[in-house]
Amino acid sequence: LLIVLVLALCVLLPGGVRSMGWAQCALAIVVLLGLIIPLIIVSLKLTNLPLAQMTYGSLIDEISNFQGLSGDRLSSDKGEVEITQWAGLLKNEVQALSIPFIGGERALTGFEKVFMMIVIAFGVAAMPSVLLRSTVTLTVFQARKSFAWAVALVGLIVLSIPACAIFLQYMIFNPEAKFLVGDLPDWIEQLEALGLLSAKDINNDGQIVGSEFLFSRDVGLLGLPVVAGLNGTMQSLSFAALMAAAMASFVGRLMTLSKLLSRDLHFQKSEMEADVVGLSNLLWTRLMIVLVTLSLL
Repeated sequence: LLIVLVLALCVLLPGGVRSMGWAQCALAIVVLLGLIIPLIIVSLKLTNLPLAQMTYGSLIDEISNFQGLSGDRLSSDKGEVEITQWAGLLKNEVQALSIPFIGGERALTGFEKVFMMIVIAFGVAAMPSVLLRSTVTLTVFQARKSFAWAVALVGLIVLSIPACAIFLQYMIFNPEAKFLVGDLPDWIEQLEALGLLSAKDINNDGQIVGSEFLFSRDVGLLGLPVVAGLNGTMQSLSFAALMAAAMASFVGRLMTLSKLLSRDLHFQKSEMEADVVGLSNLLWTRLMIVLVTLSLL
């Protein structure tokens, strides 16, 4: 945490919003590479096509036919076992996948899915920490261009995340994926060591199937390259992507909060209307950045 705070201060104090924008551009490149490259490789392995955002839909019908997808009950010689009870013993660190990814009261139509993605992309792009980058543009056209890029990048990420979830569920809940208790694959041990997954032979039949796994919320992105058997470089790239996304989000929110506080505590009404930025205003803004950052320790 201390290292992250120091990095955030090094980004924001010298150049404010402009330096934040350049840093976030670099972090966004890392996020896209870490998200898209593993997805392309996994998509090629499962669908023979590289466009994961367009191909994961072909696996949904197969996943819906997999038995035990919900993972809430298992048959055994002693009757049915409640997996959710075991999840409670682990203090919610990992839990059963009790609601399927494609579950719900009814299936969404194609138009509803596309419209939902658009709403999410515009909603995220309109967040104050994202809109803050548009305030340093010189013209209205540049501001609109900045917002359009934000919508495009967020839209790509929003379209890619469901592909991660579907591919992961397809590999784990496939009925053919049965693992002997004494011969578990390496990816189970890796994810357990990271606290992202827990596997236990609940019905004591000598093997573990997908419905006997408990998952952490972060396993969808971090677990995909591990379960797919990708090399350590791809796994590290996925981890770097999540760290970069967290850093970009943290820097944006830190700058937004600091700017709002500096306006509330120091800026006068006349200065806000004229948009005058003097030396004292810059000092106050930098002081708020330091104070907000120190408050997180």
